[in-house]
Amino acid sequence: MNINRKKVYFLLSAEAYLEPISGDRINEMNVIRAMLEYYDVYYNGVLVSKDDKVFGDKERIIHIPKEGEYDLIYIRANRDVFLKSPSPKLWFASPYYEDCFEQADGIVCMTMPWKLALETYNKEKVDYFCNTYPEEMPPPKKCILFPQVIDDSHFVENKASERVVKKTKPLIENITNFFKKNKLNQKVIRHFGPIRPSNYPYQVIEALNDKKIASKVRAESIGAGKKLALPKQIINVSRVPQEQVSEMLRSASAIWYNQDASGHIAGSLKVLEAMAVGVPIILPRYDARVDELGEEYPFFWDLDDESTIKDEVQDDFKKKLMEIINLTPEKRSKLEKYLKKRAKRHSKESVALILKSELESFWEYYND
Repeated sequence: MNINRKKVYFLLSAEAYLEPISGDRINEMNVIRAMLEYYDVYYNGVLVSKDDKVFGDKERIIHIPKEGEYDLIYIRANRDVFLKSPSPKLWFASPYYEDCFEQADGIVCMTMPWKLALETYNKEKVDYFCNTYPEEMPPPKKCILFPQVIDDSHFVENKASERVVKKTKPLIENITNFFKKNKLNQKVIRHFGPIRPSNYPYQVIEALNDKKIASKVRAESIGAGKKLALPKQIINVSRVPQEQVSEMLRSASAIWYNQDASGHIAGSLKVLEAMAVGVPIILPRYDARVDELGEEYPFFWDLDDESTIKDEVQDDFKKKLMEIINLTPEKRSKLEKYLKKRAKRHSKESVALILKSELESFWEYYND
């Protein structure tokens, strides 16, 4: 601990002891690791070391911060602890609670489009935010960007990960070889994580009803869960260990991202991880994804006029799907380099600098 470094209290929901077992937990742990570059971070009151694999109190007791104990308090999704905590304190932009927004000295957003839209909020933006906020809500006093961070391991080149490949090869081979006998020429597109109503793959399913497309494409959903049943067009692969997920991501022809309109503002770590290893993504043209991938990214697809993500037939989706699976090796190599370069904006080092700038600006504003 450096006595000249500011002290930040950090808490996610009721997670007194934070382990990397879900997307939200992993995201916050990655943000903490970036924050450690310039600040001392106390997860649930326990000082975090850069080598820690888990954060917080092993006894799983929540520690409410006291007056003067920290230079800053950041709490996501724990209303009770937030309201009991002293200022200066930051609240994550969702869920919305009127009392938390009123007490917060700043509101943390995960993406730049979220921050820009929220700091100028008015009732015309209710639909844009998918009714997350009430019509008459005033804009927050201060909005702060905490970008998502890609784990360092995703930036390791394939040659450096040969040991991981060898360990995971049996499962990958079992999955792949099962289909190889009759479908040697198919390209594999994958989705990672739970399938929910908000990201149901309507367009993928519809496209695979086309025999011409189905002969060229195999769709797999990794760890989809049991909340929603997937039809036979999509192969449901049970949850696999993280090191095997990494290799399945690297070996995919592409991944699909099928979020509803919340994709304009929400984060997506799986999109960022695909970028980091140079794997193409087929996805709707949402503001947050454009900010990450760039306006010129070639595999955004546009929804038909007057349609929503729930409308299965989307002409541009099919067009972009065929283009992405027919990429020549030369174009694929060029796209891989482009994606990896864009992904560097979300490396721990890059985000650490953004956090430093955002927090120093906040303290200047707060102490003015």
